[in-house]
Amino acid sequence: MSLVTIEPELVAQLTGNGAEVALADRDGKLLGHLVSPKEYEAFKAWRKATAWMYEEPTAEELRRSFAKGGRHTMDEVLKLFEESCSSSSGRMTGSTE
Repeated sequence: MSLVTIEPELVAQLTGNGAEVALADRDGKLLGHLVSPKEYEAFKAWRKATAWMYEEPTAEELRRSFAKGGRHTMDEVLKLFEESCSSSSGRMTGSTE
């Protein structure tokens, strides 16, 4: 990560109201969002905790999975999914109900 040092006047402008701050260039193109060090650390912890969700399975994991068998029809998968959702919270996130 790059470190950019800014003048005290800009620091006051960015942190003065305590609200979220969006950074844009002169043309209005959004460059990013300023977050507090505490929020950034929380984001890094969340990203680290959820990193496994974005990893590709290894060839060995795929081989073991296929060797186990246990294939399901789409109806079976949907039933398992519905059971999982109803037992965890009763509602799915993003539900339109």
